[in-house]
Amino acid sequence: MKPTLLLQISLCFFIYTTSFSQTPSNDLPANAIALTVGSGSCTNITAGTLVDATDSQEGGTPSCGGGLTSDVWYEVAVPASGNLSIEIFNVGNNFFDSVLTVYSGTLGNLTELDCNNNGGFDALSKIALADQTAGETLYIRVWGSFADRAAFEICAWDQMPLSLEKVSESASLQVYPNPVTDILHIDSAMRAHQVAVYQLSGVKVLAATVSENKQKLDVSSLSAGVYIMRISHDKGSQYVRFIKE
Repeated sequence: MKPTLLLQISLCFFIYTTSFSQTPSNDLPANAIALTVGSGSCTNITAGTLVDATDSQEGGTPSCGGGLTSDVWYEVAVPASGNLSIEIFNVGNNFFDSVLTVYSGTLGNLTELDCNNNGGFDALSKIALADQTAGETLYIRVWGSFADRAAFEICAWDQMPLSLEKVSESASLQVYPNPVTDILHIDSAMRAHQVAVYQLSGVKVLAATVSENKQKLDVSSLSAGVYIMRISHDKGSQYVRFIKE
């Protein structure tokens, strides 16, 4: 083979491989992408990927999951309530065997706060933190169990406090009839998976799993009064008030 032809082939191979292989911008914790914290539910979704990511080796060995070979990083400021939920979601029909680790501290001296492998929707990862220092920056490490690499979505939000003043009516979520005596129907833009009912004091009094074809809850066992229902779906949770007669 002529030297000039060999050079052309090598150059084409170099251009091809470098054009389709790109390390994520947040491959290192120093380049962590800042997440915007939603209020009450997952309202600010950020797209991410582990494809072509490397192992930053920051934060030591996580306390859950296994087979870490690559990771990407995010950062988030703790909201005023001190409560923060972080969750990973699939993109399309792909399944990502995700692991989520959250750290406090500074780069080079991080302390693990929590680690989760399959506590979220569809066995993905979810971490709920409470009593954190408002305004503190936390670092989030996303990685794939046993070298899994895929695109994903990540979301952070402040779980809405269980108070009457904080629960607002929304066109995307309605329950009826309200007031109700026995069966409460749920009309939500997102398919509900689990529901929980709380007294205004924050005490949980009822919980159930709802099916796609039966978006309703029997509340006949509850005493008369005002309640708050938390409706969990695949993008977080929503809250709505109802009156039991």
